[in-house]
Amino acid sequence: MGKRLVRIFNDQLEQRTKELTDRPISVILKSGHTIFGQFEKAENHLLFVKDQRFHQHILAFTQIEEVIYDQSAGF
Repeated sequence: MGKRLVRIFNDQLEQRTKELTDRPISVILKSGHTIFGQFEKAENHLLFVKDQRFHQHILAFTQIEEVIYDQSAGF
């Protein structure tokens, strides 16, 4: 089964955070850094991500350039 990357840009983030539930995500920051981890929640314009070392990252929407996740494709 194939996969496709879904990109959520900063201006779409507030409306599309429900798509991220129970998914591993990559968060690309405006500084150019990338954080990979499990989406935990989004509230008050903050995104909570737990990385593979179980460190929690709290990121303001204003810091985020885009969020990327894999979605299984139907082919």
